[in-house]
Amino acid sequence: MLFGSIKGYDIKEISMKRVEKGTFKNDLEAAGAPVNTYNRAHEALANKGSVYAFYNKKNLAACYVVTREPGNRGTNNRGTNNRGTGNRGTEDNKTKKKENLRITHTFLTQEIQERKNECDEAVLTELKGEVALSDKYEGIIYDGKFIHPADTEHGPLYLIWAMAGWSFGVVYGLLFDDLALGMCIGFSLGVIFAVMGMPFSKKSAWAEDPLEEPLEEATGDAT
Repeated sequence: MLFGSIKGYDIKEISMKRVEKGTFKNDLEAAGAPVNTYNRAHEALANKGSVYAFYNKKNLAACYVVTREPGNRGTNNRGTNNRGTGNRGTEDNKTKKKENLRITHTFLTQEIQERKNECDEAVLTELKGEVALSDKYEGIIYDGKFIHPADTEHGPLYLIWAMAGWSFGVVYGLLFDDLALGMCIGFSLGVIFAVMGMPFSKKSAWAEDPLEEPLEEATGDAT
C-alpha cells in the first residue's frame, strides 16, 4: 500500500495472479475465513476491483474487498440538480462517467478484531489516496456512508509540500553553485512532494454523507 498502514502488520494488495495460483486461498483457509471471502475477492479482481490483506508475518489477519461501480452519487447525495442545462448539464454528464470505490466485504480474525477501526482507517486512507490522485473516482462507499472530497481544491498543505521540494532544489543550487541544476531538482521534488501530500492535504476536506438507499453492509466472520 502507498498511503495506508497499521503498526505490526504488512498490508498487501492482492493480485489476480496470486489468487489464481491458490496462494491467497490457502492463506484465507488457514485464517478460518468463510468461503465467500475468497469468492468475493476473485470476483472483485476479475472486475478491476482491489483486495487488501493484512499479514502478521506470513499469517493473514484481515481482508478487505473493494469493488468499482458507476458514480453519480456526487450529484445526488450532495443535493445538486442533475437536470441542469448548458454548462451545468455538461458537468453532470462528466460526473456520470466517474466511478465509486465500495468496500463490499471484510474479514477479520480475532487477533486483529479489536483493531478494526485502525484497519478501516488504513484501507480508507489508501482509497482516499486513489480518489485524490485520479479524476476518474468520485468517492468511497463504506459502512452506510458515501465518503468524498468536500471540494475540488487541494488544501494549503499541498502547496507547502510543493514549496518544500522547490526550496530544497534552490538551496542545493546555491550551495553547489549550479542554480540551473538546483531549479531542475527543485521542480522535480516539488511535483513529487506535492503528489505525496495530496491525500493528506485533503484529509480535513473529506465529507461523509449517509446513503439514501439501503445497501448490503460489509461482512466478515471472525474466528
